[in-house]
Amino acid sequence: MSQHFHPLSQTRFDGYSFDSQSFGCQIYEQKGNTPFLPCQGLTFPLLYLQSLHMSNSRFAIALHTLALLACSDGTKSSTAIAASVNTNPVTIRKVLGSLNCAGLTETVMGSDGGARLTRTPSEISLLDIYRATEQRPLFEHHPKPPNQDCDCGRKITPVLSCVFHDAEDALCDVLATKTLADVLLEMEVVAV
Repeated sequence: MSQHFHPLSQTRFDGYSFDSQSFGCQIYEQKGNTPFLPCQGLTFPLLYLQSLHMSNSRFAIALHTLALLACSDGTKSSTAIAASVNTNPVTIRKVLGSLNCAGLTETVMGSDGGARLTRTPSEISLLDIYRATEQRPLFEHHPKPPNQDCDCGRKITPVLSCVFHDAEDALCDVLATKTLADVLLEMEVVAV
């Protein structure tokens, strides 16, 4: 279970603690029940970028998976999908689990088993895919509440909440206007 770094605070990420309060990036690794100790060989940019990539790539992986299924006859195994996406089959199975729960795909057991779409591509909006795969909000507040003794700290959270809400609404509005069928049509005109 991964948590995501927030670049301006202390937080934990899959057994790691990050502290940039003093603008000196320090990463600590937890060993068992011992306190967080300085982590050897890990740098903030790498871990932070990896955490951002994982949280933001589920939608892209799901869209790629669904496009592949739409272009296929029958079912596709997680191994075959993973080869196309260039990732691990376990990652594909996790994404397919979310898509199955949302009713966008189903898994067929047996020697010819695998995943397949449950709807036509024109019946699957990009918003359906986004909602099935992205459980976290698009933007998040500081993990710690701002200082309420500071005038800015008292007022920033409600203002940011409105901005974040409007931004996510705008994203959802755009995703709702496009379908998997639209993506497939756009793929046909891409010159490689």
